[in-house]
Amino acid sequence: IVMVIGAFVSLIGFTSLRNSSLLVKSYQSNNLVNACVEEALFQIQQNSIFVGGGDVNLEIGSCSYGVEQVGGSKIIVASSTVSFVVRRARLTVSTTTPQVTVTKWQEVAD
Repeated sequence: IVMVIGAFVSLIGFTSLRNSSLLVKSYQSNNLVNACVEEALFQIQQNSIFVGGGDVNLEIGSCSYGVEQVGGSKIIVASSTVSFVVRRARLTVSTTTPQVTVTKWQEVAD
């Protein structure tokens, strides 16, 4: 019975450690998406007719973003992956020079 309890406690500890690691990766991936969104917003602020994309490389990983013009708004799509944890964001932005205003922000799946 003592061995069964010991094995059970070990299993719980391993599961908690694995879940903690996934949580850290999720936060890192989210932070990378935010970094790409900030870079895209910066590019739009510097050049209101900016469309295109780019990458941001940081110590914890990298992300990519794209900006397209849709009517009077711009759409930003950003994506990052840390290990196998993927985060994506889609933003709608209005650009009334000199202001750049986020009108919609969604975390999206594929």
